[in-house]
Amino acid sequence: MSTDSPLNVAVIGTGMRATSYFRNVPESLRGRIRLSAVCDPSEANRRFFVERFGDSATLHYADARELFAGEPAGALIIASPNDCHRDHLIAGLEWNVPILLEKPVCITLEECQSIWRAWETSRKPVVAVGFVLRYTPFYRKVQEIVRSGALGQILQVDGDEIISTALTSLFFRDGWRLKDACTGGFLVEKCCHDFDVLGCLADSPVKRISSFAARTHFVPRPRAEQNPRFDPEITRSLALDYGDVAIKRHFESVTDASVYSGKSDVPDHQSAIVEYENGVLSTLTVTFGQPRQTRLIRIMGSNGLLTGDFQASTITYEVGRASSSLWDRKEITVPHDESGHQGGDTHINHAFWNAAFGKEEIIHAGLREGLEAVITAICVEKGKRTGNPVDVAQARRFVFDAPAPLQPVSASPACGVTG
Repeated sequence: MSTDSPLNVAVIGTGMRATSYFRNVPESLRGRIRLSAVCDPSEANRRFFVERFGDSATLHYADARELFAGEPAGALIIASPNDCHRDHLIAGLEWNVPILLEKPVCITLEECQSIWRAWETSRKPVVAVGFVLRYTPFYRKVQEIVRSGALGQILQVDGDEIISTALTSLFFRDGWRLKDACTGGFLVEKCCHDFDVLGCLADSPVKRISSFAARTHFVPRPRAEQNPRFDPEITRSLALDYGDVAIKRHFESVTDASVYSGKSDVPDHQSAIVEYENGVLSTLTVTFGQPRQTRLIRIMGSNGLLTGDFQASTITYEVGRASSSLWDRKEITVPHDESGHQGGDTHINHAFWNAAFGKEEIIHAGLREGLEAVITAICVEKGKRTGNPVDVAQARRFVFDAPAPLQPVSASPACGVTG
């Protein structure tokens, strides 16, 4: 498409994440992207979204089946809840237009399989999966150091997700994220990001995993034993990393529900051990209720050690000197803008919107990468439930190689909104 022509865009799921894709349109394309249709069962959210990004001609739909029954848009953003992604993506592939699909791609291996079959029989339009971490200056710099060979042969890649007060409240109070049936499990919903990044740094497919999880603090307990940091009066004022406090306040209504109610399926701490086919080992630990939000990374090679703090945008790495027991140490602060996700929102938007206009852009995570990460996360959730190691290679073969015919899928309703 010529950048002189307007691009009509349809959006399914008019929540916080979808707003970031319109707030961060590249400057060169401002005024050339038109919101032609929105789909969401919440009329209030549709109106809020259209007031900011649309016009009086923007079409409103409460049901995705009605949207897909109409004329195709020029591009599609799918930001509906996780359990709707499969149906919305398969219907969207029929339009044969560029698609930006929020993570995770889907929530079961069967859904992964049906999506891959639909992709294989489609005309293969651009599909960008919303793995925004891949686009951040921080993780791009980490990857650059690893790829340079400075650390030697990579042996271990470890990550920690530190969940702050604000996000803890989001996952333990109310909404669709409370239940595994909607999310696929917390590590599918939130940490498919991390499995994507860790796999990219390990530079190998996953072979097998084990996982252990527990919820020992955010359980029903007397008021005197509850941490006052999680009172609704406090958490209402906390901001998340979406780059726009006004938008956050509209979508994020903190109720008087208690994080100690026990209603959530989410564990308050979980660990996964991952073995890659090239012999690299990895751990991912997730812990809720922490004072601040960040991700930590540790990479150990045959000649060096790298540690990084995502939120602080700092990387430290030590490299052994040749023919010596001494080490050289380097500390880096990685600059980023304030678009959200440590500058990742700017870069993923630049890549997708320019690709939607037909420009040569690198989409760092397409459909295959999105499926690989969610297959790992689904297997981690299975390992959590059974306590046994899970053969991820077998799951991958089921998704990508199984010969059974694709079953027809009808587009489901929008099912709600995402944040």
